[in-house]
Amino acid sequence: MNLFVYGTLISDTVWKTIVRGAYAFALAKLPGYARKKIQGEVYPAMFPHPGSIVEGRVYFDLSEEDLRRLDFFEGEQYERTEVVVECVSDSSAINCCAYLFKPRYHDLLLSEDWSFEEFLQKGLNVFLSSYKGF
Repeated sequence: MNLFVYGTLISDTVWKTIVRGAYAFALAKLPGYARKKIQGEVYPAMFPHPGSIVEGRVYFDLSEEDLRRLDFFEGEQYERTEVVVECVSDSSAINCCAYLFKPRYHDLLLSEDWSFEEFLQKGLNVFLSSYKGF
């Protein structure tokens, strides 16, 4: 299964902490979705939002074991859902899954967009120090 990532998992450091396999990836974007900050957190939420686009990576052919690890990592607030992303290099459509923030938690969303660059500067060390792993 292919997986679109759009938040902390874009970081090679975080990705390699979770998954065991080595996977090819491509830059991709997902139209019709937004990525927002979550109150009190350094990781983002993604949810359907017409007119918006989320940029990220799509990893190819993940093992079932690594998908289980990622499901556990993402936790209760997220649901793995099928989506179709657009590959940045050639505009091809790619079927994959992504972790969407469940609607029942949307009261935790902030109006501010989440930025990967800001996460690298201000949130990565906080995230890694609070992540207990498996």
